[in-house]
Amino acid sequence: MIMRLLKSLSFLIISWAVISGCRKPVNSNTAPVAIAGLDLQVWWPVTSTQLNGSYRDVDHNVKEVSWAKISGPNSYHLENKNALKTNISGLEIGVYLFELTVTDTMNLYDKDTMTVTVERDPGLYNNTAPKVSASEMILLLELPDNEMVLTAAAEDLENNITTYKWTKISGPDSFIFQNENLLTTRVTGLEKGAYVFELTVTDLGGLFDTASVQVIVGEVPVNPTEVIIKNPSWDSWENDYFFGFNIYDYVPAGVFFLKPYIQGESANEWIPAVLYGSTADSTGNFLPKYSLQGNGECWLWYQGSPTWKSPDIKIAY
Repeated sequence: MIMRLLKSLSFLIISWAVISGCRKPVNSNTAPVAIAGLDLQVWWPVTSTQLNGSYRDVDHNVKEVSWAKISGPNSYHLENKNALKTNISGLEIGVYLFELTVTDTMNLYDKDTMTVTVERDPGLYNNTAPKVSASEMILLLELPDNEMVLTAAAEDLENNITTYKWTKISGPDSFIFQNENLLTTRVTGLEKGAYVFELTVTDLGGLFDTASVQVIVGEVPVNPTEVIIKNPSWDSWENDYFFGFNIYDYVPAGVFFLKPYIQGESANEWIPAVLYGSTADSTGNFLPKYSLQGNGECWLWYQGSPTWKSPDIKIAY
């Protein structure tokens, strides 16, 4: 009898052990597996790419994913650090290490890393810098006019210019660029003083060149000092007449602002010359014009008139 009871008890114990071993505990949980994805290569000047993460989780209870930069350059921007697939921009040359962390509702987690390598595009190794040039003329602006068009010329052998940027290098604080990111732009709000504006032209490879333009804003005094150049020797070509001289042969060095005039042999009125290329310049009409460079070189010219063969010149300052 006792032996029969012992055998029955043993059977029950073994049966319970077998059944328990086959049943999954109610609180059992397995950590997810993070997959950061393949390493990526970016060829600068491209500065963006996409991170493509994923995970495996047998319990289907992932609550959070998160990207973080572990090492690499400081410059970068993650569009959404809590998305498996997210855009990243603002990259610079270097090697980045990004880590994906996947966490489930039981706070079990896993991490995985991948690299983003940013290198200069080999196709740009033979790149040459753009060339930019601006007129050497000093642009004289007579008050009350307070705006001027700034212009320059730019060329690039590879035709890959990406940006134009005008900045003020020196001069009064008052100025407003209409659009500083154009090759030719208008600047307004100028006040009395000497300005230097600089244009920087940059190409796809990051190479650049600069050129500067000088603008002097002022006005001739009510009672100016006047210098008369009598019977100058004008050169001619077709119907145009030219006279070149150094302004500092006639006015003191350091004169801030001046204005030239011309007067025909039989005329009694001095006609003011306008700055070549200025808003007052009117191509095709008789209008004396002048240009002035930083070294003092000055040119006056006009479209010829039969009775004007050697007009006098007046410089007021």
